[in-house]
Amino acid sequence: MKNDKSLYNLISSLSPTEKAYFRKSTTRGSTGKEKTYLKLFDAFDKLDCGTEYSEEPVKQSLKGKRSLTQLPVLKHYLYGSILRALNHYNEESDIDLKIGAMISQARLLYRKGLFKASLAKSAKASSMARRLGKDILLLDALHTERQTLRVYSSLNQSRELLMKNYEEETSVLERLSNISLYKKLLDELIIMATASGPAVTAKETRQFENFLNRKELSDESFAICTHSKILFHQIVSFALMLRGGGFEESLEHTYKTIELIESAGGGKRSYPYEYISSRQNTILAELYRNGFEAASMAAAELKAEEDELLASSPEKVRNFLKIRTLSCEINMNMTCGEHERNFRLVEDEIRYCEANRNNTYRDEEIVTWNQAAMHYFVFGDYSRSLEYISKIMNDNSFRLREDMQTFCRLFALILHFEMGNISYIEHYTKSLFRYLKQRKLLNPAERTLLKFIVDMQDVNSKSELHDLLNEYLDILTKTNYAGAFSPFNVIAWINSKLNNSTYSRECKLFYNKSLQKS
Repeated sequence: MKNDKSLYNLISSLSPTEKAYFRKSTTRGSTGKEKTYLKLFDAFDKLDCGTEYSEEPVKQSLKGKRSLTQLPVLKHYLYGSILRALNHYNEESDIDLKIGAMISQARLLYRKGLFKASLAKSAKASSMARRLGKDILLLDALHTERQTLRVYSSLNQSRELLMKNYEEETSVLERLSNISLYKKLLDELIIMATASGPAVTAKETRQFENFLNRKELSDESFAICTHSKILFHQIVSFALMLRGGGFEESLEHTYKTIELIESAGGGKRSYPYEYISSRQNTILAELYRNGFEAASMAAAELKAEEDELLASSPEKVRNFLKIRTLSCEINMNMTCGEHERNFRLVEDEIRYCEANRNNTYRDEEIVTWNQAAMHYFVFGDYSRSLEYISKIMNDNSFRLREDMQTFCRLFALILHFEMGNISYIEHYTKSLFRYLKQRKLLNPAERTLLKFIVDMQDVNSKSELHDLLNEYLDILTKTNYAGAFSPFNVIAWINSKLNNSTYSRECKLFYNKSLQKS
Protein backbone atom coordinates (compact mmCIF):
# COMPACT_ATOMS: atom_id res chain seq x y z
CA MET A 1 0.00 0.00 0.00
CA LYS A 2 1.27 3.45 -0.87
CA ASN A 3 2.24 5.92 1.83
CA ASP A 4 -1.18 7.56 1.93
CA LYS A 5 -4.01 8.06 4.42
CA SER A 6 -6.14 5.10 3.29
CA LEU A 7 -5.38 2.88 6.28
CA TYR A 8 -5.57 5.76 8.74
CA ASN A 9 -8.94 6.89 7.31
CA LEU A 10 -10.32 3.36 7.54
CA ILE A 11 -9.24 2.92 11.18
CA SER A 12 -10.52 6.41 12.07
CA SER A 13 -13.94 5.52 10.62
CA LEU A 14 -14.38 2.53 12.94
CA SER A 15 -16.71 2.77 15.90
CA PRO A 16 -15.46 1.68 19.39
CA THR A 17 -17.45 -1.59 19.09
CA GLU A 18 -15.98 -2.29 15.63
CA LYS A 19 -12.45 -1.69 16.95
CA ALA A 20 -13.12 -4.01 19.87
CA TYR A 21 -14.45 -6.69 17.50
CA PHE A 22 -11.37 -6.41 15.26
CA ARG A 23 -8.98 -6.71 18.23
CA LYS A 24 -10.88 -9.72 19.54
CA SER A 25 -10.96 -11.46 16.15
CA THR A 26 -7.25 -10.76 15.62
CA THR A 27 -6.10 -12.07 19.00
CA ARG A 28 -8.24 -15.24 18.77
CA GLY A 29 -5.65 -18.02 18.29
CA SER A 30 -3.10 -15.36 17.39
CA THR A 31 0.37 -15.97 16.05
CA GLY A 32 3.38 -13.69 16.21
CA LYS A 33 2.46 -12.20 12.85
CA GLU A 34 -1.06 -11.40 13.93
CA LYS A 35 0.26 -9.70 17.06
CA THR A 36 2.42 -7.50 14.80
CA TYR A 37 -0.65 -6.47 12.79
CA LEU A 38 -2.48 -5.64 16.00
CA LYS A 39 0.43 -3.48 17.18
CA LEU A 40 0.35 -1.69 13.84
CA PHE A 41 -3.42 -1.24 14.19
CA ASP A 42 -2.97 0.29 17.66
CA ALA A 43 -0.21 2.60 16.41
CA PHE A 44 -2.48 3.97 13.66
CA ASP A 45 -5.39 4.20 16.09
CA LYS A 46 -3.33 6.46 18.36
CA LEU A 47 -2.39 8.84 15.53
CA ASP A 48 -3.72 12.36 15.89
CA CYS A 49 -2.96 13.88 12.52
CA GLY A 50 -4.97 17.06 12.71
CA THR A 51 -4.63 18.78 9.36
CA GLU A 52 -1.31 17.17 8.43
CA TYR A 53 -0.91 13.43 8.05
CA SER A 54 2.34 11.82 9.17
CA GLU A 55 3.30 8.19 9.78
CA GLU A 56 6.36 9.11 11.77
CA PRO A 57 4.86 8.05 15.17
CA VAL A 58 3.98 4.66 13.63
CA LYS A 59 7.53 4.21 12.36
CA GLN A 60 8.88 5.21 15.78
CA SER A 61 6.75 2.52 17.46
CA LEU A 62 8.30 -0.12 15.14
CA LYS A 63 11.87 1.25 15.35
CA GLY A 64 14.47 -1.48 15.66
CA LYS A 65 12.06 -4.20 14.52
CA ARG A 66 12.27 -6.11 11.27
CA SER A 67 8.64 -5.29 10.57
CA LEU A 68 9.59 -1.64 9.90
CA THR A 69 11.16 -2.63 6.58
CA GLN A 70 7.97 -4.47 5.68
CA LEU A 71 5.65 -1.59 6.56
CA PRO A 72 3.97 -1.24 3.11
CA VAL A 73 3.21 -5.00 3.06
CA LEU A 74 1.94 -4.96 6.65
CA LYS A 75 -0.31 -1.98 5.93
CA HIS A 76 -1.80 -3.70 2.90
CA TYR A 77 -2.52 -6.87 4.89
CA LEU A 78 -3.96 -4.95 7.83
CA TYR A 79 -6.28 -3.00 5.50
CA GLY A 80 -7.66 -6.25 4.05
CA SER A 81 -7.97 -7.82 7.53
CA ILE A 82 -10.03 -4.88 8.80
CA LEU A 83 -12.38 -5.08 5.79
CA ARG A 84 -12.88 -8.82 6.34
CA ALA A 85 -13.61 -8.26 10.05
CA LEU A 86 -16.08 -5.46 9.22
CA ASN A 87 -17.84 -7.75 6.78
CA HIS A 88 -18.30 -10.42 9.47
CA TYR A 89 -19.26 -7.86 12.12
CA ASN A 90 -21.98 -6.28 10.00
CA GLU A 91 -23.43 -9.46 8.48
CA GLU A 92 -26.24 -9.74 11.00
CA SER A 93 -27.25 -6.07 10.95
CA ASP A 94 -26.75 -5.52 7.20
CA ILE A 95 -29.07 -7.80 5.25
CA ASP A 96 -27.22 -7.16 1.96
CA LEU A 97 -23.98 -8.44 3.49
CA LYS A 98 -25.81 -11.45 4.93
CA ILE A 99 -27.25 -12.46 1.55
CA GLY A 100 -23.94 -11.72 -0.17
CA ALA A 101 -22.14 -13.98 2.33
CA MET A 102 -24.54 -16.84 1.55
CA ILE A 103 -23.91 -16.45 -2.19
CA SER A 104 -20.14 -16.50 -1.57
CA GLN A 105 -20.54 -19.67 0.52
CA ALA A 106 -22.60 -21.31 -2.25
CA ARG A 107 -19.81 -20.59 -4.75
CA LEU A 108 -17.19 -21.98 -2.37
CA LEU A 109 -19.20 -25.19 -1.92
CA TYR A 110 -19.58 -25.45 -5.71
CA ARG A 111 -15.81 -25.23 -6.19
CA LYS A 112 -15.40 -28.00 -3.59
CA GLY A 113 -17.76 -30.21 -5.57
CA LEU A 114 -20.41 -30.15 -2.84
CA PHE A 115 -23.21 -29.42 -5.29
CA LYS A 116 -26.19 -30.36 -3.11
CA ALA A 117 -25.00 -28.10 -0.28
CA SER A 118 -24.20 -25.33 -2.80
CA LEU A 119 -27.69 -25.54 -4.29
CA ALA A 120 -29.29 -25.39 -0.84
CA LYS A 121 -27.24 -22.33 0.11
CA SER A 122 -27.94 -20.43 -3.15
CA ALA A 123 -31.65 -21.32 -2.88
CA LYS A 124 -31.70 -19.88 0.64
CA ALA A 125 -29.97 -16.71 -0.60
CA SER A 126 -32.37 -16.30 -3.53
CA SER A 127 -35.39 -16.90 -1.25
CA MET A 128 -34.26 -14.21 1.20
CA ALA A 129 -33.38 -11.75 -1.60
CA ARG A 130 -36.77 -12.41 -3.27
CA ARG A 131 -38.69 -11.87 0.00
CA LEU A 132 -36.88 -8.62 0.79
CA GLY A 133 -36.96 -7.20 -2.74
CA LYS A 134 -33.15 -7.29 -3.16
CA ASP A 135 -33.20 -7.77 -6.93
CA ILE A 136 -29.49 -7.21 -7.64
CA LEU A 137 -28.56 -9.85 -5.07
CA LEU A 138 -31.34 -12.10 -6.37
CA LEU A 139 -29.79 -11.88 -9.83
CA ASP A 140 -26.43 -12.95 -8.40
CA ALA A 141 -28.04 -15.81 -6.44
CA LEU A 142 -29.92 -17.06 -9.52
CA HIS A 143 -26.68 -17.09 -11.53
CA THR A 144 -24.93 -19.12 -8.81
CA GLU A 145 -27.88 -21.50 -8.57
CA ARG A 146 -27.90 -22.00 -12.35
CA GLN A 147 -24.20 -22.78 -12.38
CA THR A 148 -24.79 -25.65 -9.94
CA LEU A 149 -27.94 -26.92 -11.67
CA ARG A 150 -25.98 -27.52 -14.90
CA VAL A 151 -23.78 -30.15 -13.23
CA TYR A 152 -25.91 -31.54 -10.43
CA SER A 153 -29.48 -32.31 -11.57
CA SER A 154 -30.70 -34.99 -13.97
CA LEU A 155 -31.23 -33.84 -17.55
CA ASN A 156 -35.03 -33.58 -17.34
CA GLN A 157 -35.04 -32.01 -13.90
CA SER A 158 -32.22 -29.68 -14.85
CA ARG A 159 -34.04 -28.50 -17.98
CA GLU A 160 -37.19 -27.63 -16.01
CA LEU A 161 -35.35 -25.88 -13.17
CA LEU A 162 -33.05 -24.02 -15.55
CA MET A 163 -36.01 -22.69 -17.57
CA LYS A 164 -37.67 -21.47 -14.36
CA ASN A 165 -34.39 -19.87 -13.35
CA TYR A 166 -34.09 -18.02 -16.69
CA GLU A 167 -37.75 -16.90 -16.54
CA GLU A 168 -37.21 -15.39 -13.11
CA GLU A 169 -33.97 -13.75 -14.26
CA THR A 170 -35.90 -12.08 -17.12
CA SER A 171 -38.49 -10.78 -14.62
CA VAL A 172 -35.75 -9.52 -12.30
CA LEU A 173 -34.00 -7.69 -15.15
CA GLU A 174 -37.30 -6.07 -16.13
CA ARG A 175 -37.86 -4.89 -12.55
CA LEU A 176 -34.31 -3.58 -12.29
CA SER A 177 -34.76 -1.64 -15.53
CA ASN A 178 -37.97 -0.14 -14.15
CA ILE A 179 -36.32 0.76 -10.83
CA SER A 180 -33.40 2.33 -12.73
CA LEU A 181 -35.86 4.49 -14.69
CA TYR A 182 -37.44 5.90 -11.52
CA LYS A 183 -34.06 6.41 -9.84
CA LYS A 184 -33.03 8.42 -12.90
CA LEU A 185 -36.22 10.51 -12.62
CA LEU A 186 -35.54 11.13 -8.91
CA ASP A 187 -31.98 12.27 -9.66
CA GLU A 188 -33.28 14.57 -12.42
CA LEU A 189 -35.71 16.12 -9.95
CA ILE A 190 -33.03 16.63 -7.29
CA ILE A 191 -30.75 18.31 -9.88
CA MET A 192 -33.63 20.61 -10.90
CA ALA A 193 -34.37 21.44 -7.25
CA THR A 194 -30.77 22.25 -6.34
CA ALA A 195 -30.30 24.31 -9.51
CA SER A 196 -33.32 26.49 -8.71
CA GLY A 197 -32.14 27.31 -5.19
CA PRO A 198 -34.39 29.13 -2.72
CA ALA A 199 -36.02 31.34 -5.36
CA VAL A 200 -38.53 29.47 -7.52
CA THR A 201 -39.32 31.53 -10.61
CA ALA A 202 -42.34 31.18 -12.89
CA LYS A 203 -40.07 29.47 -15.43
CA GLU A 204 -38.93 26.91 -12.84
CA THR A 205 -42.53 26.30 -11.75
CA ARG A 206 -43.35 25.41 -15.37
CA GLN A 207 -40.33 23.06 -15.44
CA PHE A 208 -41.66 21.19 -12.40
CA GLU A 209 -45.11 21.09 -13.99
CA ASN A 210 -43.69 19.64 -17.23
CA PHE A 211 -41.72 17.12 -15.19
CA LEU A 212 -44.92 15.95 -13.45
CA ASN A 213 -46.62 15.55 -16.84
CA ARG A 214 -44.25 12.77 -17.90
CA LYS A 215 -45.96 9.54 -18.83
CA GLU A 216 -44.11 7.51 -16.18
CA LEU A 217 -45.44 9.85 -13.47
CA SER A 218 -49.04 9.93 -14.69
CA ASP A 219 -50.06 6.64 -13.07
CA GLU A 220 -48.66 4.20 -10.51
CA SER A 221 -49.21 1.28 -12.95
CA PHE A 222 -46.04 2.30 -14.85
CA ALA A 223 -44.09 1.28 -11.73
CA ILE A 224 -44.08 -2.54 -11.89
CA CYS A 225 -42.65 -3.52 -8.49
CA THR A 226 -42.69 -2.34 -4.87
CA HIS A 227 -39.37 -0.48 -5.07
CA SER A 228 -40.47 1.34 -8.25
CA LYS A 229 -43.81 2.24 -6.66
CA ILE A 230 -42.02 3.65 -3.59
CA LEU A 231 -39.85 5.78 -5.88
CA PHE A 232 -42.91 6.81 -7.97
CA HIS A 233 -44.80 8.24 -4.99
CA GLN A 234 -41.64 9.75 -3.50
CA ILE A 235 -40.90 11.60 -6.76
CA VAL A 236 -44.46 12.88 -7.27
CA SER A 237 -44.72 14.04 -3.66
CA PHE A 238 -41.44 15.98 -3.84
CA ALA A 239 -42.20 17.48 -7.28
CA LEU A 240 -45.62 18.72 -6.10
CA MET A 241 -44.01 20.54 -3.18
CA LEU A 242 -41.34 22.05 -5.42
CA ARG A 243 -43.96 23.23 -7.91
CA GLY A 244 -45.86 24.92 -5.10
CA GLY A 245 -49.48 24.78 -4.01
CA GLY A 246 -49.69 20.98 -3.98
CA PHE A 247 -49.20 20.14 -0.30
CA GLU A 248 -52.47 18.23 0.12
CA GLU A 249 -51.82 16.02 -2.91
CA SER A 250 -48.17 15.73 -1.87
CA LEU A 251 -49.25 14.39 1.52
CA GLU A 252 -51.35 11.67 -0.13
CA HIS A 253 -48.34 10.45 -2.11
CA THR A 254 -46.03 10.66 0.92
CA TYR A 255 -48.36 8.57 3.07
CA LYS A 256 -48.63 6.08 0.20
CA THR A 257 -44.81 5.85 0.12
CA ILE A 258 -44.72 5.11 3.86
CA GLU A 259 -47.50 2.51 3.50
CA LEU A 260 -45.60 0.71 0.73
CA ILE A 261 -42.35 0.69 2.73
CA GLU A 262 -44.05 -0.66 5.86
CA SER A 263 -45.76 -3.46 3.92
CA ALA A 264 -42.65 -4.42 1.88
CA GLY A 265 -40.47 -7.41 2.76
CA GLY A 266 -38.01 -6.14 5.37
CA GLY A 267 -40.07 -2.97 5.86
CA LYS A 268 -38.24 0.12 7.11
CA ARG A 269 -35.05 -1.91 7.46
CA SER A 270 -34.93 -2.46 3.69
CA TYR A 271 -35.65 1.18 2.81
CA PRO A 272 -34.21 3.33 5.66
CA TYR A 273 -33.29 6.35 3.51
CA GLU A 274 -36.57 6.36 1.58
CA TYR A 275 -38.49 6.01 4.84
CA ILE A 276 -36.78 8.87 6.67
CA SER A 277 -37.04 11.13 3.57
CA SER A 278 -40.77 10.40 3.35
CA ARG A 279 -41.22 11.17 7.04
CA GLN A 280 -39.38 14.47 6.48
CA ASN A 281 -41.66 15.33 3.56
CA THR A 282 -44.68 14.49 5.72
CA ILE A 283 -43.58 17.00 8.38
CA LEU A 284 -42.96 19.70 5.75
CA ALA A 285 -46.25 19.10 3.92
CA GLU A 286 -48.23 19.00 7.20
CA LEU A 287 -46.51 22.25 8.19
CA TYR A 288 -47.76 24.10 5.11
CA ARG A 289 -51.11 22.33 4.77
CA ASN A 290 -52.42 21.82 8.30
CA GLY A 291 -50.18 23.96 10.51
CA PHE A 292 -47.56 23.64 13.24
CA GLU A 293 -49.55 21.31 15.52
CA ALA A 294 -50.10 18.77 12.72
CA ALA A 295 -46.40 18.94 11.78
CA SER A 296 -45.42 18.51 15.46
CA MET A 297 -47.55 15.36 15.65
CA ALA A 298 -45.81 14.00 12.51
CA ALA A 299 -42.42 14.83 14.09
CA ALA A 300 -43.47 13.09 17.33
CA GLU A 301 -44.45 9.96 15.35
CA LEU A 302 -40.98 9.90 13.78
CA LYS A 303 -39.38 10.43 17.20
CA ALA A 304 -41.41 7.52 18.64
CA GLU A 305 -40.05 5.23 15.92
CA GLU A 306 -36.47 6.39 16.38
CA ASP A 307 -35.37 3.59 18.75
CA GLU A 308 -36.80 0.90 16.45
CA LEU A 309 -35.13 2.42 13.39
CA LEU A 310 -31.79 2.81 15.16
CA ALA A 311 -31.79 -0.70 16.60
CA SER A 312 -32.29 -2.39 13.23
CA SER A 313 -29.75 -0.36 11.22
CA PRO A 314 -25.97 -0.50 10.66
CA GLU A 315 -24.00 2.19 12.51
CA LYS A 316 -23.57 4.63 9.64
CA VAL A 317 -27.27 4.38 8.79
CA ARG A 318 -28.09 4.88 12.51
CA ASN A 319 -26.11 8.12 12.55
CA PHE A 320 -27.84 9.28 9.37
CA LEU A 321 -31.26 8.55 10.91
CA LYS A 322 -30.42 10.24 14.22
CA ILE A 323 -29.13 13.45 12.63
CA ARG A 324 -31.98 13.61 10.10
CA THR A 325 -34.56 13.11 12.87
CA LEU A 326 -33.06 16.03 14.79
CA SER A 327 -32.76 18.18 11.66
CA CYS A 328 -36.45 17.57 10.79
CA GLU A 329 -37.57 19.07 14.07
CA ILE A 330 -35.04 21.92 13.87
CA ASN A 331 -36.17 22.88 10.34
CA MET A 332 -39.81 22.78 11.41
CA ASN A 333 -39.14 25.18 14.29
CA MET A 334 -37.04 27.50 12.10
CA THR A 335 -39.70 27.71 9.40
CA CYS A 336 -42.40 28.67 11.95
CA GLY A 337 -40.24 31.13 13.86
CA GLU A 338 -40.20 28.87 16.94
CA HIS A 339 -36.45 29.29 17.28
CA GLU A 340 -36.41 29.08 21.10
CA ARG A 341 -37.40 25.40 20.82
CA ASN A 342 -34.08 24.71 19.06
CA PHE A 343 -31.66 25.59 21.87
CA ARG A 344 -31.30 22.04 23.10
CA LEU A 345 -31.92 20.38 19.72
CA VAL A 346 -29.11 22.23 17.89
CA GLU A 347 -26.64 21.58 20.70
CA ASP A 348 -27.65 17.88 20.70
CA GLU A 349 -27.18 17.72 16.93
CA ILE A 350 -23.71 19.33 17.10
CA ARG A 351 -22.58 17.04 19.95
CA TYR A 352 -23.90 13.91 18.25
CA CYS A 353 -22.29 14.83 14.93
CA GLU A 354 -18.90 15.55 16.54
CA ALA A 355 -18.99 12.35 18.59
CA ASN A 356 -19.72 10.26 15.49
CA ARG A 357 -17.96 12.27 12.78
CA ASN A 358 -15.79 9.34 11.68
CA ASN A 359 -18.87 7.25 11.06
CA THR A 360 -21.24 9.85 9.59
CA TYR A 361 -22.06 10.68 5.98
CA ARG A 362 -20.30 13.90 5.04
CA ASP A 363 -23.45 15.73 3.97
CA GLU A 364 -25.02 15.13 7.41
CA GLU A 365 -22.16 17.10 8.95
CA ILE A 366 -22.80 19.88 6.43
CA VAL A 367 -26.52 19.88 7.36
CA THR A 368 -25.56 20.18 11.05
CA TRP A 369 -23.16 23.09 10.46
CA ASN A 370 -25.74 24.89 8.32
CA GLN A 371 -28.42 24.58 10.99
CA ALA A 372 -25.98 25.72 13.68
CA ALA A 373 -25.16 28.82 11.58
CA MET A 374 -28.89 29.64 11.23
CA HIS A 375 -29.50 29.09 14.94
CA TYR A 376 -26.71 31.38 16.17
CA PHE A 377 -27.67 34.06 13.65
CA VAL A 378 -31.19 34.23 15.09
CA PHE A 379 -29.87 34.99 18.57
CA GLY A 380 -27.32 37.56 17.40
CA ASP A 381 -24.17 35.46 17.78
CA TYR A 382 -22.95 36.45 14.30
CA SER A 383 -19.32 35.46 14.90
CA ARG A 384 -20.26 31.91 15.82
CA SER A 385 -22.71 31.75 12.91
CA LEU A 386 -19.94 32.86 10.52
CA GLU A 387 -17.64 30.23 12.03
CA TYR A 388 -20.01 27.44 10.97
CA ILE A 389 -20.68 28.92 7.52
CA SER A 390 -16.92 29.22 6.99
CA LYS A 391 -16.46 25.57 8.02
CA ILE A 392 -18.82 24.60 5.18
CA MET A 393 -17.19 26.84 2.56
CA ASN A 394 -13.64 25.82 3.55
CA ASP A 395 -14.28 22.09 3.67
CA ASN A 396 -12.32 20.76 0.71
CA SER A 397 -13.33 17.15 1.30
CA PHE A 398 -16.95 17.90 0.44
CA ARG A 399 -18.02 19.10 -3.01
CA LEU A 400 -20.80 21.51 -2.18
CA ARG A 401 -23.90 21.59 -4.31
CA GLU A 402 -24.15 24.81 -6.27
CA ASP A 403 -27.29 25.90 -4.43
CA MET A 404 -25.47 25.38 -1.10
CA GLN A 405 -22.40 27.27 -2.39
CA THR A 406 -24.62 30.19 -3.41
CA PHE A 407 -26.47 30.22 -0.11
CA CYS A 408 -23.32 30.06 2.05
CA ARG A 409 -21.71 32.97 0.23
CA LEU A 410 -24.86 35.10 0.32
CA PHE A 411 -25.40 34.34 3.98
CA ALA A 412 -21.76 35.17 4.81
CA LEU A 413 -22.36 38.59 3.20
CA ILE A 414 -25.44 39.13 5.38
CA LEU A 415 -23.41 38.18 8.47
CA HIS A 416 -20.66 40.67 7.60
CA PHE A 417 -23.37 43.31 7.14
CA GLU A 418 -24.86 42.54 10.57
CA MET A 419 -21.38 42.63 12.14
CA GLY A 420 -20.76 46.06 10.65
CA ASN A 421 -17.79 44.99 8.51
CA ILE A 422 -18.51 47.82 6.05
CA SER A 423 -15.02 47.96 4.54
CA TYR A 424 -15.22 44.26 3.74
CA ILE A 425 -18.69 44.33 2.15
CA GLU A 426 -17.86 46.23 -1.07
CA HIS A 427 -14.96 43.92 -1.95
CA TYR A 428 -16.88 40.79 -0.95
CA THR A 429 -19.98 41.84 -2.96
CA LYS A 430 -17.98 42.37 -6.15
CA SER A 431 -16.21 39.04 -5.69
CA LEU A 432 -19.50 37.24 -5.04
CA PHE A 433 -21.13 38.91 -8.06
CA ARG A 434 -18.32 37.63 -10.33
CA TYR A 435 -18.51 34.17 -8.76
CA LEU A 436 -22.25 33.83 -9.35
CA LYS A 437 -22.10 35.33 -12.85
CA GLN A 438 -19.30 33.00 -13.98
CA ARG A 439 -21.29 29.96 -12.81
CA LYS A 440 -24.57 31.28 -14.22
CA LEU A 441 -26.06 31.28 -10.72
CA LEU A 442 -26.95 34.97 -10.69
CA ASN A 443 -30.75 34.77 -10.64
CA PRO A 444 -32.99 37.87 -10.18
CA ALA A 445 -33.34 37.21 -6.44
CA GLU A 446 -29.58 36.91 -5.87
CA ARG A 447 -28.90 40.01 -8.00
CA THR A 448 -31.51 41.98 -6.01
CA LEU A 449 -30.12 40.89 -2.66
CA LEU A 450 -26.57 41.88 -3.60
CA LYS A 451 -27.72 45.30 -4.81
CA PHE A 452 -29.76 45.75 -1.64
CA ILE A 453 -26.74 45.12 0.62
CA VAL A 454 -24.64 47.61 -1.37
CA ASP A 455 -27.36 50.30 -1.41
CA MET A 456 -27.84 49.95 2.35
CA GLN A 457 -24.36 51.43 2.83
CA ASP A 458 -25.45 54.78 1.36
CA VAL A 459 -28.54 55.26 3.53
CA ASN A 460 -28.36 58.45 5.63
CA SER A 461 -31.77 58.65 7.30
CA LYS A 462 -34.60 56.51 8.68
CA SER A 463 -36.95 57.63 5.90
CA GLU A 464 -34.39 56.63 3.23
CA LEU A 465 -33.95 53.28 4.96
CA HIS A 466 -37.71 52.77 5.12
CA ASP A 467 -38.12 53.52 1.40
CA LEU A 468 -35.22 51.28 0.44
CA LEU A 469 -36.49 48.37 2.57
CA ASN A 470 -39.96 48.64 1.05
CA GLU A 471 -38.56 48.82 -2.47
CA TYR A 472 -36.47 45.69 -2.16
CA LEU A 473 -39.09 43.88 -0.13
CA ASP A 474 -41.51 44.30 -3.03
CA ILE A 475 -38.94 43.00 -5.55
CA LEU A 476 -37.96 39.97 -3.44
CA THR A 477 -41.59 39.08 -2.74
CA LYS A 478 -42.26 39.00 -6.50
CA THR A 479 -39.24 36.73 -7.06
CA ASN A 480 -40.66 34.30 -4.48
CA TYR A 481 -37.29 34.18 -2.72
CA ALA A 482 -38.48 32.72 0.56
CA GLY A 483 -40.29 29.47 0.17
CA ALA A 484 -40.65 26.11 1.83
CA PHE A 485 -37.08 25.09 1.03
CA SER A 486 -35.23 28.29 1.83
CA PRO A 487 -32.78 27.81 4.74
CA PHE A 488 -32.90 31.54 5.47
CA ASN A 489 -35.98 33.76 5.10
CA VAL A 490 -34.67 36.96 3.47
CA ILE A 491 -38.11 38.57 3.45
CA ALA A 492 -38.51 37.99 7.20
CA TRP A 493 -35.04 39.48 7.72
CA ILE A 494 -35.90 42.66 5.75
CA ASN A 495 -39.24 42.93 7.57
CA SER A 496 -37.41 42.75 10.91
CA LYS A 497 -35.42 45.84 9.83
CA LEU A 498 -38.54 47.58 8.48
CA ASN A 499 -40.68 46.89 11.54
CA ASN A 500 -37.91 47.08 14.14
CA SER A 501 -38.82 43.59 15.32
CA THR A 502 -37.05 40.26 15.68
CA TYR A 503 -36.27 37.85 12.88
CA SER A 504 -38.17 35.10 14.76
CA ARG A 505 -41.34 37.19 15.01
CA GLU A 506 -41.23 38.00 11.29
CA CYS A 507 -40.68 34.32 10.44
CA LYS A 508 -43.84 33.51 12.43
CA LEU A 509 -45.85 36.18 10.60
CA PHE A 510 -44.51 35.05 7.21
CA TYR A 511 -45.34 31.43 7.97
CA ASN A 512 -48.88 32.26 9.13
CA LYS A 513 -49.53 34.22 5.91
CA SER A 514 -48.16 31.32 3.83
CA LEU A 515 -50.45 28.92 5.72
CA GLN A 516 -53.50 31.05 4.95
CA LYS A 517 -52.64 31.07 1.23
CA SER A 518 -52.14 27.30 0.94
